[in-house]
Amino acid sequence: MRGLMMMENDYEIIYLAQENDEIATQYIINKYKYIIDIIIVKNKAKIVALKVEKEDVYNIGLFAMHQAISSYNADIASFASFVSILINRYINNFLKLNNRKKDSIYINSCSLNEDIAADKLLLDMKTNSPDFLVMQKENCGELHKKICNRLTNLEKSVYNLLIDFTPQEIAFILNVDIKKVHNTIGRIRNKTQKLLANMSKV
Repeated sequence: MRGLMMMENDYEIIYLAQENDEIATQYIINKYKYIIDIIIVKNKAKIVALKVEKEDVYNIGLFAMHQAISSYNADIASFASFVSILINRYINNFLKLNNRKKDSIYINSCSLNEDIAADKLLLDMKTNSPDFLVMQKENCGELHKKICNRLTNLEKSVYNLLIDFTPQEIAFILNVDIKKVHNTIGRIRNKTQKLLANMSKV
């Protein structure tokens, strides 16, 4: 543990945690578990009203913490910002599901899956359009690589975060103005549509 504390930043420790180093994982959890407590206090009224066990909510926060560790990319944002949003989202989803009196609780994975990224970006295209047909024929993983080759560093960061986060959350994570995020999303869509248009001509 002392060796971990001597490392320059969290990025190296998180990398070890992503390689299934249990000591590194526990170190990161211990360092950031205060965020779970903050969000639980923030939602105390809901938790009491729904008669949900605090321990269950805390466990959801821990689950979100593990998801954040496994999917974190140091090129995107600070870990503190990233994990804060994930924990908040998972706990809020848990409370919403309890509020709706669901018989079972299902929590979606937040991994930043590149196949989902390529697919989700184009959901607004009509199914009978040439671009959509190209997307269906093209392997999503390959399409993801082709898209990323055309993007700037900021565009790549926004593109990867689009899978799980709203523009407002992306602006918070990247510490940029919300208008900049919306403009970046527009450029990503334009570049993607031009790429598919060119591919449909081949």
